[in-house]
Amino acid sequence: MKKYIAIIFALLPVLLSCNKEWTWSGDLGVNSTRINISSQIEGAFTLTVFSNTTWEVLVTQGADWLKTEESSGEGIDTIHLTYSANLEDPARIAKVVLTASTGKTVTVNVIQSGNTETASSISDYML
Repeated sequence: MKKYIAIIFALLPVLLSCNKEWTWSGDLGVNSTRINISSQIEGAFTLTVFSNTTWEVLVTQGADWLKTEESSGEGIDTIHLTYSANLEDPARIAKVVLTASTGKTVTVNVIQSGNTETASSISDYML
């Protein structure tokens, strides 16, 4: 047992000196393409954007209940979004569209529950 502990301690400096540099090779990506939120409260959430170029963000028209603080960014960054409470019956859907300077787009579907319909009950084919 002492031999294994000695080997671990001998290799520890080597293991700790290994730095993994994380890189992302795509034009554009996000940490989630579907966000489910509660209806009864207003709130906020963030999206992490992964990119190797500049990008723009737009919330679809008619989704005045969802706002973004940022309209553009570059590289890996965070988008801050706020939403109002949904006091109506049906769930509501907004799309956050990100477009890279290369033309690649990514869409994030944001579904907010209604009084009787939950966000998780909205299937992907309805988006």
